Amino acid sequence: MASSNKFWVALIMAAIEFLRVRYDIDPGIDEGTVAGVLGVIGAGLVWLVPNR
Repeated sequence: MASSNKFWVALIMAAIEFLRVRYDIDPGIDEGTVAGVLGVIGAGLVWLVPNR
């Protein structure tokens, strides 16, 4: 799993977005802002995961 850690981060972020849309979870902000926030969080997590 060590060689694919960044893949798992991206997969988890995609799953979070899928669940949010599928179950109509409304965080109280518009759709574009949610996409931007999730993008920033995902990019930050990918950046934090070290390359091996």
